[in-house]
Amino acid sequence: MPTKSLLCKLIVTTFLGVATFSNAQALSDADYMRIASYVARNVQRPSLANYYGWSITPENWHDSLNDSLFGPFLNAQEEKPGRALGCVILEFTNNDAICVYFDGDKPYGYVAIKNDVGDRFTVDAIKNAFKPITPDLLEPPGQHKTQHALPQLAQDSAAKHLTKEEYVRLASDVAYNMQRDSIDYYNGFIIDSSAWHNALSDKLFGAFLGAQDEKKGQALVCIMSELSNDATCVYFQDHKPFGVAALKVEVGHQYTVDEVKAAYKPITPELLQKHADKDKNKITDGQSVLDNGTLIPAEIITEGAH
Repeated sequence: MPTKSLLCKLIVTTFLGVATFSNAQALSDADYMRIASYVARNVQRPSLANYYGWSITPENWHDSLNDSLFGPFLNAQEEKPGRALGCVILEFTNNDAICVYFDGDKPYGYVAIKNDVGDRFTVDAIKNAFKPITPDLLEPPGQHKTQHALPQLAQDSAAKHLTKEEYVRLASDVAYNMQRDSIDYYNGFIIDSSAWHNALSDKLFGAFLGAQDEKKGQALVCIMSELSNDATCVYFQDHKPFGVAALKVEVGHQYTVDEVKAAYKPITPELLQKHADKDKNKITDGQSVLDNGTLIPAEIITEGAH
């Protein structure tokens, strides 16, 4: 089992610093556990008393793959150079764990999972519990928000309130960057936080929404073919894109939450690259009706000049 720091209790219960870090400086064991403690508090663990902090660095990731406690968490993600894990786990029973995954110095995902006492965590359960890191999860509890928690992606397009057209154009760029050669006559459906809850039971969009936690300020923009069998759906938090799920299915197939979770990828700068030749795409206002009667924007995309 990985070595546990003698200061773990102190780290988990008293870290108050801001979660800031730079590409030039590797994270320490204390940094991994500190950031994991922030995430734990922000995913509704009201107290971390009697929790221990653990870190598995890139150097000991491979040797820990068969560990009875940490092995399932490590095997749920691909082993890569620079990948690390920081966890806070309930002492003695080990049945409540919040583990944060890092690529280099950047936290990219987390798992918060509780078991019955005596039950072991499994790879499948951890994969199902995995969620992407969002900036709010990295805020020190009780402190003001900081703009340095995560690298800012696409600041020029995401730092302001997005219009319907801007949402659709940004999601269209992601679709093109995910090898969609053409999205001519596709629809850009927009489900903002006011419509999110009502859309959870929708046969078309419910799986995409159910694959993420419902949060204030969250939105989904889906670039979808006329037959609804080709979808690139981009997730936004406070108008900033943080993840995408792109799927192609047989006509008539209903998307499932498991399919969406399996297809999910975090947003990277490469996915947000703009295509100058697509700036001429025409975006026409439209509307669509969810199964429960709620109206949502359904912008019509026309490529080039027709």
